[in-house]
Amino acid sequence: AAVLCLAADDGHTLFAGTTSGLFEMDPTGGAGWARVTGLPADAIVTCVLPAGDRLLVGTATRGLWVRRQVNGTVQWQQVTVTS
Repeated sequence: AAVLCLAADDGHTLFAGTTSGLFEMDPTGGAGWARVTGLPADAIVTCVLPAGDRLLVGTATRGLWVRRQVNGTVQWQQVTVTS
């Protein structure tokens, strides 16, 4: 997979947006890279923006997505963009 973008959150977790989805690396680096679940399987991730307790993810063909923690559970929501 080709890496299209990199970002780090305040906790120093590193995110890689790729042609095969979104991946993250634990701050300790011990577990290596792991695929982030919750996005469409065919998502080509072109932009990642950590924003406080949220993670905004832009894709080439599947739109904009937001990941957040709600009561300890990770939730993904597609953002509807109107012109």
